[in-house]
Amino acid sequence: MSSLFTIREAKPGDEALIRDQLLALASYEELEDQVLATLESIRIDYFEKQRVHALFVEKDNQVVAFTTWYPTYATFNGISGLFIEDLFVNPKFRKQGIGTAIFAYLEDWGKRENCAYIEWFVLDWNTEAQTFYKKSGGKPLSQWQVYRKDIE
Repeated sequence: MSSLFTIREAKPGDEALIRDQLLALASYEELEDQVLATLESIRIDYFEKQRVHALFVEKDNQVVAFTTWYPTYATFNGISGLFIEDLFVNPKFRKQGIGTAIFAYLEDWGKRENCAYIEWFVLDWNTEAQTFYKKSGGKPLSQWQVYRKDIE
């Protein structure tokens, strides 16, 4: 990654910046109406309870990429992993090594935490992301379909 970019993990006080990045990603995916996270929920989940982690890639004090992740566990294998919930590189800054640098950062984080794998979802229409992920060593898990049940 160019030395013109820096990567830093989110810290208390970044709640509005995290929400702004979630809104930018949602706008890109045309899902703005699904962003329900508040500054308070971000404060609690990211910093107080540390349920999720975030990092920013910055250039000239501007966020150009954003990632959130959290630890997971594969019970059958008895191994830990991490799950990337969000990875968004501003379209103006793509193809500059930022995504590759994010994966390298997360791999280093995973090694420090004794994680054996990284997993993530990609929207079926996002062929640009699929191409990048495959180039980065990712592969789709063909045996699994994603299901979700809301808790009411």
